[in-house]
Amino acid sequence: MKKIAIIIVGLMILSLNSYSKGHHGNQAQRVKQGIKSGQITPEEAKELKAQHQEIQNMKKEAKSDGKVTPEEKKKIKEARKELSKDIHEQKHDLETVNK
Repeated sequence: MKKIAIIIVGLMILSLNSYSKGHHGNQAQRVKQGIKSGQITPEEAKELKAQHQEIQNMKKEAKSDGKVTPEEKKKIKEARKELSKDIHEQKHDLETVNK
């Protein structure tokens, strides 16, 4: 029974890692492209980076006890969704970098 619980926790952590790594790479690429095109200003990029760091801290905290609860996973997912929305808004607002 104990082995099954350990396996389940391990699988949950792996699924969270693979989920967040996939989204992190995509979000980082979107921000990078926005900076390159001038759609995202340096100030906006700084805010998005801080938001990303907050998510990283949430992940670290969730993993700290060796068990990522469904509630923690849900909060992280919601934060990633919010970051994605914010990236979209920053790329499509009227603030741009003059090149």
